[in-house]
Amino acid sequence: MKYLARRCLTLLFAAATALAAGAAQADPPTRVMRLSQADGPVSFLPAGTDDWLRVSPNRPLVPGDRLWSDDGARAELRIGSSALRLDERTSVALLNNVDRMTQLQMTQGTLTVRARQISRDRPIEIATPNLAYRVVRPGSVRIDVDPEGGWTEITLRSGQGDVYGEGRGFVLNAGVTYRFWGTDLRSQERYALPARDAFDRWSDERDQRWDRASSARYVSPEVVGYEDLDDHGRWQVVAELGPVWMPSAAPAGWAPYRDGHWAWVEPWGWTWIDDAPWAFAPSHYGRWTRVNERWAWVPPPRRLQPVYAPAVVQFVGGAGVSASFSIGGVSAVAWFPLGPSEVYRPMYTASPHYLQQVNTTNTVIRTTNVTNIINIINAPVTNNTFVHRREGSIVAMPVNAFAQARPVGPAALPVPRELALRLPTSVARSAPVAPQVASIAGAAPRSERRPPPAALQRPVIARAQPPAIAVPSFGTAVPASPREPAGRTAPAPRTPATAAAPAPEVRVVTARAAPLPPAPIKPTGPDRAAERRGAPAERPTAAAPAPAAERRAEGPPPAAPREIVPPRAPDVPVPGRTRSEQPASRPADMPPPPRQAEVKPPPRQADVTPPRQADVTPPRQADVTPPGRAREVAPPGRQIAATPPVKPDADASPAERRASPATPPPPFARREADKPAPDKPAATPPGRQPAAAPPERPPATTPPPRQATAVPPAREDRPAPPTREAKPAPPTRESREERRADRPAAAPPPPREQRADAPPDARRAPPAAAPRKATAASERASEARRAAFERAPKSREPNPG
Repeated sequence: MKYLARRCLTLLFAAATALAAGAAQADPPTRVMRLSQADGPVSFLPAGTDDWLRVSPNRPLVPGDRLWSDDGARAELRIGSSALRLDERTSVALLNNVDRMTQLQMTQGTLTVRARQISRDRPIEIATPNLAYRVVRPGSVRIDVDPEGGWTEITLRSGQGDVYGEGRGFVLNAGVTYRFWGTDLRSQERYALPARDAFDRWSDERDQRWDRASSARYVSPEVVGYEDLDDHGRWQVVAELGPVWMPSAAPAGWAPYRDGHWAWVEPWGWTWIDDAPWAFAPSHYGRWTRVNERWAWVPPPRRLQPVYAPAVVQFVGGAGVSASFSIGGVSAVAWFPLGPSEVYRPMYTASPHYLQQVNTTNTVIRTTNVTNIINIINAPVTNNTFVHRREGSIVAMPVNAFAQARPVGPAALPVPRELALRLPTSVARSAPVAPQVASIAGAAPRSERRPPPAALQRPVIARAQPPAIAVPSFGTAVPASPREPAGRTAPAPRTPATAAAPAPEVRVVTARAAPLPPAPIKPTGPDRAAERRGAPAERPTAAAPAPAAERRAEGPPPAAPREIVPPRAPDVPVPGRTRSEQPASRPADMPPPPRQAEVKPPPRQADVTPPRQADVTPPRQADVTPPGRAREVAPPGRQIAATPPVKPDADASPAERRASPATPPPPFARREADKPAPDKPAATPPGRQPAAAPPERPPATTPPPRQATAVPPAREDRPAPPTREAKPAPPTRESREERRADRPAAAPPPPREQRADAPPDARRAPPAAAPRKATAASERASEARRAAFERAPKSREPNPG
């Protein structure tokens, strides 16, 4: 039983989820793309038709719509907080526009994207013949597509984007221009950012106008068209309503939704397209009110993301069956704007969640509960329900003119006060007019400026599969009854429309974006102006490195064949040269070695002998004898410090220097100038034997040499000190090398010319000539001291008693 109950609950939950998903799929998009600016000959092809039209601003774009900017033309598109701008000879089409992504097809030309608030969850994707580029971070990017479809160039000035091709994808960072050839992203080039041209400067001016808009302090940045309000009106704070905007050029008797026309736009149906350049935001967001007998627009709450509505109006009808009535014997249809806190009743099928969002994000609704809003929508209304159902606010026109999307101004019918009071007391949720083929284009003139046929049929690459294009179909409209529950209205049966232009082929790739491998960046790129005039572009010969995963799949590259080297002849030594300078012999028929082998390696540290302290011999204390003081005499047989190694000649070759390297001093050796001089020169009594040198220790543990101990002068009555026995000689370098040669793993050290019994600081000892002079002087000083001692008075002798 528990299993069955749990199974039933699972099935019920799945059914509820499916119903919710179906209702969500039936909801129209919450945001829309607007054609905000058109300079020059810009052509427009609505979805479901074959006739190119001259586009007018404020036209909402839906999937399937195409745009073409001819020579000297530019256009601007707005969606949410992002702007897309087209340069001349650019062909784009809207493939998808849902809440989570906007997808455009671009087959040739130049397009810039300025994104303010965007993320990877809600990107803007540009599908081109070579790749699919996604804007995933706020910033500015320019995309150029070759008219022949050979390459796509991406100039990323700020932000970040992902590029996808067949089998691979990369993450592009700002500050570089990337050009990709083909469809697999292997062949590419990178350039430094180019200088801004006329199109870039025009885009910068539009961005500055957008950034300076003071209306951003009162409306949400997601409100499309708010930047146009500053130039055509002013803001004023009203009690109980907050900030409101008033148009400055409204003529006498003007009312909202009067200057423009109605058009059929899927999936919303009848959509209002205003002629005023500032009227897009007030026509599709917020509510209208009167302040001191002047019309004022109340913006939606700034903290919320508003939901787009095709027209924030209410149609007037009677008996719940038809919203038409007669004015002067002419069948007419009428409407009026909604006021603050009034509930909007859409004319299309929508879920309860959508009904709540489209109302609470555009005005302050006192009752925000979903059930209460639906009850208000389904309940019958009276004349006293709406504040603007009165003379001067109701706009009427003939039904035929309404169905043919003609301008309302010339065809408007006057609604006198007596007639406004006698209008039907009910309100319909849908217009009573069935759409026609002319309901899409209306009275827009035809355009002869069309893109090349190849631009319409060139295949593109996309990252996500776009949905099927909804082709409008027309038939007899069945208006909904006010007593019929909202959100469950079935669409009216329609007949298929005329054949539309063939949809372009879209190839979907599924690769993931990875970091782009490093490559050199060229200082300058190709000449864009020359390429636009038809100059061919040079394709790079070197391809970009493949990702690591592909390199591992392909396996290691094949090994190169080994070169067969002939055997060398024995070397013949040349007299007068060292072993390192002997020429290497080679066979007579063997070609000479390459010149690169003759280049000598950089000089080593031993080749350049730094100046040593021993090269400059400081004056010794024994060489300068003060007056009245005998000079030091070295004892006979005393061992003098070893002579330092001879400094290599400056003219000697590097090979000779390496043959006799200088022995660097140990790190603990003290310089001669730093050693303290003895207070009194020591004299050694005659007959003293020279002390044997201590055995040599490794350089790492050898202490500095000990200072000679001063010996007082000898006296006649003092016995001579015993002769010291000579210590065994230290092991020579040859013996150590023999012991090391016995070890199999160690190699003998290179030969050194320095004496094996020299102390570690021998290289800092005085020159060899100094010991001979110092010995003769010491002997003369010793003889002088003996003579002076013999001539001394006897009283200085000790008392024998």
